[in-house]
Amino acid sequence: MHKIGRRGVETWRELVGRQARSGLSVPAFCRQEQLNEKTFYGWRAKLRGRQAASEAVAVCSASEPDPRAGFIDLGTVGSGPPRCEIRLDLGGGVVLQVVRG
Repeated sequence: MHKIGRRGVETWRELVGRQARSGLSVPAFCRQEQLNEKTFYGWRAKLRGRQAASEAVAVCSASEPDPRAGFIDLGTVGSGPPRCEIRLDLGGGVVLQVVRG
């Protein structure tokens, strides 16, 4: 394989995107671009991991309560509506459901 110095994250992001849009298989794209297949797969996995992590951070930072609060006040037992339900989707198919009433 032809090796051209060290590529940065942005270069690999562009290459992975080009491969996805090309319609070529990874082996065919790597042959065409003179890339090492294992390196390409490694960078593709790393970039997907970074994307997932940044999306998770965005979701969590947008939905997390103020850490100074420390709790969610549901009111005094017996006051307010007869039924109160809180459902937290923790991701990965895990849901925490608390029902009062």
